[in-house]
Amino acid sequence: MSYYSLQQVIDLFQKDLPEPSLPFDLPQLADLCRQGILTPVFPYQGFISVPVDYEDNGRPIHATGAIALYDSYLHSNKLINLIDGYADKLELWTASTPQGKHDLDFYSRPMRHTEDDIEPITFMVRLENILFKVDDVQNYITLQYFDDLTTPEQQRIIELESEVTDLKKKLKQQADTPANDDTELSTRSQNLAAKIILALLDTAQLDRNSPPYQYDDLSSNNRLIYDQIKANGMKVSPQKIGHWLDLAIKQTTDD
Repeated sequence: MSYYSLQQVIDLFQKDLPEPSLPFDLPQLADLCRQGILTPVFPYQGFISVPVDYEDNGRPIHATGAIALYDSYLHSNKLINLIDGYADKLELWTASTPQGKHDLDFYSRPMRHTEDDIEPITFMVRLENILFKVDDVQNYITLQYFDDLTTPEQQRIIELESEVTDLKKKLKQQADTPANDDTELSTRSQNLAAKIILALLDTAQLDRNSPPYQYDDLSSNNRLIYDQIKANGMKVSPQKIGHWLDLAIKQTTDD
């Protein structure tokens, strides 16, 4: 799992976010953390434990052997205070794992026996220690560009991509079906395929009048579609593609 430093995140957001999301700096980053969009963590290598119970005075009670060496990342909501600039450093008594396991106490050494009188310690975190998961940062950047698609043309592209994804699933199911049990797509699915192909033909500026069953010509619509589908690891015959192209051409006549 890879992480960005806090400064790397700021630099990436300032460079890669769409214009409406800028300017971007520490206050905006802290706000994303408050919303749960990004999770700040810090690296920790030392002893840590989850108390099995607490005494009346709040002192944690640990089972023998429960204090173990930890070498990974930890989280605390108090890290937002550092990002916001309310403090230069943060002294933590407890933390949680990025997955949410909480009430983890810090220790200087393991518990050697039941009567061992060992107290938890604090751990100091500074702003430069804060990290963010690479995937979360990149996903947020991508999401901002999708949210910025507001024109009817851009929305139509998204709709077509969704329909193509749905059609691919149906085609894969059909390709995985044994030959002796090969069933045709439903009429609705065939019409959907025809509409998608027609839209893609126009998007790619291909000739609608290209003979649907022409396969030997490398520049024909049938061959271009077949080669692309084959490159994506799918198995569809030129005859089937010709059938869809024929449906698409007939739809233009019907419309």
